[in-house]
Amino acid sequence: MVDAGGRLRDELELQAWESAMVKLTRREVVASTLAAPALVYGRNANAAAGFPNKNIQFVIPYAPGGGFDVYVRFVGPVVEKYLPNKANIVPINVAAGGGSRGVAQLYRSRPDGYTVGILNIPGMFILQQQQGPSVTGPEGTAYAATLIGAQLLGLKTQLITGYKGSVDYVVAAIRGDSDAVIAAIPTTMRFVRGGQVRVLASFEAHSSIPGVPDATALGQPELDNIAVERLIAAPPGVPPEIQNTLSMTLAKALADPAVVAWAKQSDIVMRSRTPQEAVAILNQQRAFFEKWKKYLVTG
Repeated sequence: MVDAGGRLRDELELQAWESAMVKLTRREVVASTLAAPALVYGRNANAAAGFPNKNIQFVIPYAPGGGFDVYVRFVGPVVEKYLPNKANIVPINVAAGGGSRGVAQLYRSRPDGYTVGILNIPGMFILQQQQGPSVTGPEGTAYAATLIGAQLLGLKTQLITGYKGSVDYVVAAIRGDSDAVIAAIPTTMRFVRGGQVRVLASFEAHSSIPGVPDATALGQPELDNIAVERLIAAPPGVPPEIQNTLSMTLAKALADPAVVAWAKQSDIVMRSRTPQEAVAILNQQRAFFEKWKKYLVTG
């Protein structure tokens, strides 16, 4: 556990659909079913000709101001620079149902490449299983991290719920609502630099914070599997040529100096993954969720 600041791996993974997968990451995690290889109903050699010729909608299944929203609104304008034709990336917040409404909207969108969205794992796994309202924490991920972390470390905990997002519950811990909190690195570090919180432990296999015990030192290597991933995906059926265009555009955007500088300032590590590697991570995280879901899913 941590004293008003924790070590939940936080990752923005940008799907490069067929050709590559690009991750904007801060520790690891996985993907959602929508990120799996698209179902292609027919190949059209000219599918990407002239793409895009209108704005691309970017579905954010959560409220403005949170981590998912911040990532999209920063990276989106950079993506525009690298599209083969002039078009705007238009963020659309669909904040309802703990993210489920936005995911459903993305899934039902026309598979023409003009609608993409950002997803959350393990939040989507929890939503698939859970009945009733979603749990507190950023789409259930902090909830999952806290319950699993407490079980692994043998800690007795009392969860305090009702906060809208990661910043809210870290601030709540600072003002004394709780004794400790588990939060993502980018969220945590801004408060660490301000001297408002002290990190007690890292869930990383090897802590990136000097002098802080990590999963290895704690004798609980499984802590390193606790993660949240932000994955960009499209509806099933997007033509491969358009997938490739989006993929290459995203890869170029993540290599842009402005994005690299922002990632460094935000304590985010960027790296690329092949689709095969991404699927392997997805399967690993799915298996991890299945192992622990009895502690995470109620109803």
